[in-house]
Amino acid sequence: MIVGILSDTHDNIGLFREAIMLFEECGVELILDAGDIINPTIYDEVGFRTKAVLGNHDDPYRFESYINAKGFSIDFYEGIHEFGIDGINIAMYHGDLPYQIIPLVNCQKYDLVVTGHNHLPSLKQRGKTLHLNPGHLKVPVRGNYPDYKIATVAFYDTSIGEAWFEPLL
Repeated sequence: MIVGILSDTHDNIGLFREAIMLFEECGVELILDAGDIINPTIYDEVGFRTKAVLGNHDDPYRFESYINAKGFSIDFYEGIHEFGIDGINIAMYHGDLPYQIIPLVNCQKYDLVVTGHNHLPSLKQRGKTLHLNPGHLKVPVRGNYPDYKIATVAFYDTSIGEAWFEPLL
C-alpha cells in the first residue's frame, strides 16, 4: 500500500489541494497527517481514508464538533497514536514536545514513526525504526531558512518499507 504523509498544513488550502492531487496520481490509499491542520474544513473534499494527530495549533474541541456534525470517517487523535497497517507498526505524533520523539524511535517497537512540527523534511533510520518528518505546506515562509521555503509531502510504501519526499513548490 502507498501511504501519503503530510504535516503542518497551517490552513494552506492551495497546497493542501495540490498534495491531494499528487496523492491521487500516485495511487495513495491512506493519508497520515501529523498535525497543525488549523481548520478541519480543509478535509471537506478529501475522499481518502485519513488518520491525523492534532498539533499544537489544532483545537481538539473544534475538530471533534466539526467531525461529529459532518459525519466524516477521518480519524483524529490527540497526542501519540499507535496503529498498524499491512503488518507495519506505526506511531504518529505531531512532535511539539521533542523529548517524546526520542523514546518513540529508540524503543524499536515501531517500523515507522511519523512526526511533524519543525517543518523540516527528514528521514532517519535507527535500527528497525524509520523516523519520518514529511516537512510542511506552510508557504511562503519569511526569513533565511532555505529548508523551509519548499513545501513537501512524503510517501511510504508498506510493501517494501521505503519512504521518499516530493516537493510541491
